[in-house]
Amino acid sequence: MIGDRSSLIDVAFAVSTCLETVGVRVVLCGGAAAVYHAPHALQSYDLDFVALSGARQDEVEDALGNLGFRFVGDHFEHRSSSYFIEFVGDQVLIGDEPIETWQTVSDERGQLRVLSGTDSCRDRLAAFYHFGDRSALAQALAVARATQVDWGVIERWSRDEGHEERCAEFLRRAAPQ
Repeated sequence: MIGDRSSLIDVAFAVSTCLETVGVRVVLCGGAAAVYHAPHALQSYDLDFVALSGARQDEVEDALGNLGFRFVGDHFEHRSSSYFIEFVGDQVLIGDEPIETWQTVSDERGQLRVLSGTDSCRDRLAAFYHFGDRSALAQALAVARATQVDWGVIERWSRDEGHEERCAEFLRRAAPQ
């Protein structure tokens, strides 16, 4: 049951588990994935999911309706929660790179697929690199400090994206003080 005391991660588990029961597999991305990895350093109110399997809009609306969500404009809102749901495509991409693996976490709340710590960090860096979003840089730093990331993957990807200078800023700020 989703209510005003449900955390962002509680909502993510509920949505993921609910959609799984109707055959829709999703991966949590964006700022919400960063919250998963660094919950005390960040906050987000939107949950971005990539739907991996072809799902019809009416199936998703019916399933999420059972959780108390309704489709409004281009996202889903809940009557008892300030969190909202967006579907951001059918392929997980970080910059121009397709992502084929992610973490799958199961607990008493159900099952959740979420970007790895490294990919969550890269996802937030993509917003910093391409849009100059300084809050996304702060999120990337929080994820890098809260979880183990693969620095080599981040540096290689940053070069491939053409953002070595911004990566150098990230690495400088991520270094232990």
